[in-house]
Amino acid sequence: PAPDQAPADAAPQPAPTDADQVHPSDLPRGEAAALYADPLGTLFSPDPLTGLSSVPSLLGRLGENLGRLPMVGGTVALVFVRIAPVAGMGGMTPVADADVNAVADAIQSHVRPEDMVCRLDRRTFGVVTALSPRSCPVTAIEDRLAVASRAALEGSAGVLDVLSAHASVDVDHPVGPEALLSRAMSELGDP
Repeated sequence: PAPDQAPADAAPQPAPTDADQVHPSDLPRGEAAALYADPLGTLFSPDPLTGLSSVPSLLGRLGENLGRLPMVGGTVALVFVRIAPVAGMGGMTPVADADVNAVADAIQSHVRPEDMVCRLDRRTFGVVTALSPRSCPVTAIEDRLAVASRAALEGSAGVLDVLSAHASVDVDHPVGPEALLSRAMSELGDP
């Protein structure tokens, strides 16, 4: 066989699953930083399960929006939605890939085209949005995404809920993308 082909008698390799994926939030801080500096840009690839943007892409979009803030005014917000297993009779309900996809679809259908949706870890999604001074408040966006996500989970086999949180910054209180991400994660609480 050609050098780039496997021998005919080689056992086929199973396709990677979502459980095989390593998310930066699952790694110790130093390892996550090393992944962000990946020279091949593999972390900038979309999430294999949902097709959503990656964490480094989200940080890049946050940086772009924050950089434009002094010129355009308004607010830059990061809204999080997390699928939260609820303890039931049989213990904690696992979050199935179908639930992750249902919530991803619900979030994407309730944001504007210019907003960016990212999958941060197994159960957490982030939405970067830039709001003009005349836009609805970020709490209204957070509520809309939480309601849509809960509705998406109604047919789930598990007992799941949705937690949401947001952090925002305006021109008078500038912060960097990592600080805004950290602030929003602390608002959401531990996974």
